[in-house]
Amino acid sequence: MLLHKQPTPTLKPLTQPRVSEDKKAPETQEQPQEEKQQEVKPPERTFPSTDQVWHFHPIAFVEHMKMIYGSGGSCESLIWGNKVSCQFRAKVIQGAKNLWGEERKIEMANNLMAVFAWESGE
Repeated sequence: MLLHKQPTPTLKPLTQPRVSEDKKAPETQEQPQEEKQQEVKPPERTFPSTDQVWHFHPIAFVEHMKMIYGSGGSCESLIWGNKVSCQFRAKVIQGAKNLWGEERKIEMANNLMAVFAWESGE
């Protein structure tokens, strides 16, 4: 297989087209230094004019979230456990342990929680 070297084409330099005097863009005049840009001020912060104020207490909010989702600590996971506090779940487990022993405490605590949910209309 023979490779032939082809001559590289010569490139012509680019030239800008000529523009007639009447087609030139008008030159912009610089603004005098006296006319400085005015500083842009942020809008004034206004408060609602109604009597309804929406706020919450952060500590109460955190405590309420702990009641809903649990504290994330050593609290056992039971069925319907997200409906009650960690303390309530601990009492149910302790009661199940007293009635049915250590081996069956979680199983029977889940059964008790199912009965509680059914009795409360859940």
